[in-house]
Amino acid sequence: MTGRLAESGLGATSLTAFAAALASTTPTPGGSCAAALPAGLAAGLVAMVARLSAESDPFSDLSFELEAVASEADRLREEVLALLEEDATAFDRVMAARRLPDEQAVQDAYRAAVQPPLEVCRRSLRVLELAVAMADKGNPHAAVDAGVAVLLAAASVEAGALNAQVDLAALEDEAFRSACADELRTIRGRAEQLRGSAPAAVLPA
Repeated sequence: MTGRLAESGLGATSLTAFAAALASTTPTPGGSCAAALPAGLAAGLVAMVARLSAESDPFSDLSFELEAVASEADRLREEVLALLEEDATAFDRVMAARRLPDEQAVQDAYRAAVQPPLEVCRRSLRVLELAVAMADKGNPHAAVDAGVAVLLAAASVEAGALNAQVDLAALEDEAFRSACADELRTIRGRAEQLRGSAPAAVLPA
């Protein structure tokens, strides 16, 4: 197993093949790509809990709201998983730029490389918000699924932030670095707050 599974792209491969690609010695896919995967799985769980809840009699009055949650979770799942390929492409651009005698090209590449993990954080935070909502309002028989979604989405927030911070450290644009760092702190703080607000029945202390 090598590289980025170029024939089909990361988004079209199986989890088994993706994990094998991670285990190879090629630089992509790597940790930054992997950061997006938990949020994609979490979004799938959120959609499942929302749909199961909407089909249950006690939640019939909330069926419209729950279907909207499921649809948003479906969209977020697709967007997050698309970031795997975007991240791999951005990292390859960084590696290519570093082989050139052009510091500006390197800076431009790192600036672009910040975007996928930052987007992972943004979308993962929204998945986390939906997961906590489903843990609170969804069918209690699917509470464990909502709890797993909370944990997975929170992990993607932290993993995305870690990778974004590494790329930011290579940038000389202090204003851009500061703005991104501020946003990451805000996202991580909100994620911590959300995880702490999950019902104790779902995430016991």
